[in-house]
Amino acid sequence: MSSTRNLTSFFSFPFKFINVEGIVEIQAPQKLSSGLLHSQPKSTVGSPACFPFSAKRKALNITTIALP
Repeated sequence: MSSTRNLTSFFSFPFKFINVEGIVEIQAPQKLSSGLLHSQPKSTVGSPACFPFSAKRKALNITTIALP
């Protein structure tokens, strides 16, 4: 999925997208708890704040990893 490479430049907020063996990992600040992330409403790609945690997440093989 070549579109995943554009995510890094598309999202300017504190999320790092790292492509590792075809899997994109999201590194989020610890202040964003998993409860907060999953409580975000589903939205379109045009809304970067919600996109990583929307239904698209499974299609992009995205996992959420909180920084220490």
